[in-house]
Amino acid sequence: MEEVVNYKFACGNCGQEYIGFYTVEVGTFPVFEVIENHASNNCERCSSKIDIIFRYDKAAARSDYVSPDIVSSEDAFYVYSKSYTNALYSLKELSDYEGPKSDLIHRLFFSHSITILETYLSDLFKFFINNNFECFLKFLESSRHLKNEKYTLAEYLRNPSIALDKVNERLNSIVFHNLSSVDALFLGVFEVSLNSIIGKENRSVLQNIIEDRHDLVHRNGKSICGDVHEVSVSTKDRVITIIDDVIRAIYDYVTSLEIVLDRNKIHVWRYMDSI
Repeated sequence: MEEVVNYKFACGNCGQEYIGFYTVEVGTFPVFEVIENHASNNCERCSSKIDIIFRYDKAAARSDYVSPDIVSSEDAFYVYSKSYTNALYSLKELSDYEGPKSDLIHRLFFSHSITILETYLSDLFKFFINNNFECFLKFLESSRHLKNEKYTLAEYLRNPSIALDKVNERLNSIVFHNLSSVDALFLGVFEVSLNSIIGKENRSVLQNIIEDRHDLVHRNGKSICGDVHEVSVSTKDRVITIIDDVIRAIYDYVTSLEIVLDRNKIHVWRYMDSI
């Protein structure tokens, strides 16, 4: 006799996601026993070892899995934790690259470091605004694009999630390498400035990096005055280190807020349905 254990988790080292099922051999074990099967494999992305114990409780007819090496989807913060882990490992991949070196490669890595930061910031705000009603309201009230929007009762009855839809439309339109927009988000949602989290000097350095990246992407590596941006190995590595520090500082600050997510109201629209 077999029982299927469905799983969804991310590698705790790199954030690579795995979705599938594992078959536990139940056999003739006594009904009061919990059957455990041990599985071990290496992550496809980072090659780190992942040890998982798949369990089946015959008495409760319940299955689960445990591992110290993963980020489990059972964790309320799974999506956010996976994004953070993936961001840091993506930067590490750029830093550890041992292939051919050239100005082109350095420019690509310089630019992609900012993309990694943008993705992390986007995931951060989408996660907390969509999964915490207070964050949702703070964003709605602080956004100059949304706070004065009005809808008729008929519009609401046709689409009860209209506020949520509009909020996510706005989030999808934000350019997360615009530090003024990012600062407004931190002030509106978390009531703290970006400077307070990463430091005024680091904010200035980050702004300069973003402006240089704009030249690399949109002006083929030249400034508006025609000066060429030379991206050396040390420049590329310095940028990766700075972005890594920024992401860690933001993560540590947001984590320190200890924002509580109610699993029964994990999506804002469910909460709104109950009030």
